[in-house]
Amino acid sequence: HFSLYEQSMEKIPITLNSYGVEDAWGVTKNDTGDADTGANSLQNYPVITKITKSAAGYTITGTLKSLPNTKITLEFFSSSNLAPSGYGEGEAVVTARNYTTDASGNASFTFALTTLTGKYLTATATNTVTGDTSEFAKSVAIP
Repeated sequence: HFSLYEQSMEKIPITLNSYGVEDAWGVTKNDTGDADTGANSLQNYPVITKITKSAAGYTITGTLKSLPNTKITLEFFSSSNLAPSGYGEGEAVVTARNYTTDASGNASFTFALTTLTGKYLTATATNTVTGDTSEFAKSVAIP
């Protein structure tokens, strides 16, 4: 059983290809149009823009830029620790939601949860046709 939670601070040495632009932690940055090639087609990760807490629970909002008119499953994860890169750690599965990008490849999401545990929230995006899955999104603190 392999866990993506609390892995060492060392990067796992995986070379995707020369098209992806990686930061010092090995996170491949999102690109416009998402039409590149490589491992998992370098699927862009979602961007969680806001988490709002209210008496009723939590509201999560964000965006995804991917291929046009594409069915995508966004999976959300919480964790008690922030990864050194600021991206990811999938300690606990929170929810999965299905979206379809528009003709420009954009999708927005807003949804509510009555409960949310952990200190940070992250997400991945999976193209439901090809199975290509993104890296973890930048983690956002849970209020």
